[in-house]
Amino acid sequence: VDEDVLILGENGTGKEVAANYYYVNSQRFGMPFQTILCSSPNESLIERELFGKERTAADPQDRGTIGLFEKCSEGILFLDEVTNLSTQSQSKILRAVENKEIQVVGGTVKQVNTRLIYTSNADLNTLADSTRIRRDFYSRIEGNVIHIPPLRERDDDILLLMSYFITSYANSYH
Repeated sequence: VDEDVLILGENGTGKEVAANYYYVNSQRFGMPFQTILCSSPNESLIERELFGKERTAADPQDRGTIGLFEKCSEGILFLDEVTNLSTQSQSKILRAVENKEIQVVGGTVKQVNTRLIYTSNADLNTLADSTRIRRDFYSRIEGNVIHIPPLRERDDDILLLMSYFITSYANSYH
């Protein structure tokens, strides 16, 4: 389905692999697909990355930037570890999702049609009671949840992974 998705799982469970699989099998395959790691401590950098920055007339060197929401309009934006975002950034993303519009930093409002994939290593119960995530933002993203269990709970996958790596290394090293 063409919906936003929240992928939950411990570190190393394959959330990014699942996000790529979702993209490849979505109606938006072939359209832009971008990833942003939401762990940056610099809030203004994250906002410029997501929403873009208008060119300033005072500085001829400043060409402005197009944000990932705009680049991925009609495509998919992958927000890795979304719970690391500040509540202010969460509210701006929420507005973009609900209204399908973004506010470019220092600029205008633009219409976007961006589908989002969110990931987090926190479990759903922790997110529901967390102060790290806004309640309205949580309500919006918890509708379509994919939980990826850790490898220790997926015994059959161990043999598949072993086969893949043995074959891959055997071919690489003859």
